[in-house]
Amino acid sequence: ASVSNVASASAVHPDRGAASSRWQRMRRIPLLGIWFHPIAWRSLVYFGIIGFPLALAYFVWVVTVGSIALGLMPILIGLPMLVFLLGSARALSLFEGKVVELFLGVRMPRRTQPVAGVVVDGVAEVRFWHRIWSWLRDIRSWLSLGYLVGNFPVSLAAFVVTLTFSLVGLVFRSEEHTSE
Repeated sequence: ASVSNVASASAVHPDRGAASSRWQRMRRIPLLGIWFHPIAWRSLVYFGIIGFPLALAYFVWVVTVGSIALGLMPILIGLPMLVFLLGSARALSLFEGKVVELFLGVRMPRRTQPVAGVVVDGVAEVRFWHRIWSWLRDIRSWLSLGYLVGNFPVSLAAFVVTLTFSLVGLVFRSEEHTSE
């Protein structure tokens, strides 16, 4: 049934196959062909609209909670705040990976946290303090925190470049219409 539908669709619209091959040919044009790829438009939306506000929110979160955690470290309330910051950094990095995967089509790695459990009565169980200690020792927690801080300047630069090129293109386009 699907073969007959394709055959009838091409009979009704004989240029449908030609249109798709035309798009394929346009995608192969050097420097201009990128504008005919859907991933290019999703990248423009990510870098121009979504990436920068998210990076700004992550940066503000890490700086605020990190400052509170470091400031409260002498009275030992800072240690639970630091653990909370590391856990939230891992969660935010996972969320950012999902956003990147959605818009850019690149699968980001998802790594589980190795936590050594204690065997009690033949059953391995992970106690609260083991989980806390593993978050403090795990390099991925600290790398996630570094990513959230380092993502801000990169996203700012990408946002500025994307916004500048888009606005310059709009200005040239509007000048072209006003001169006619």
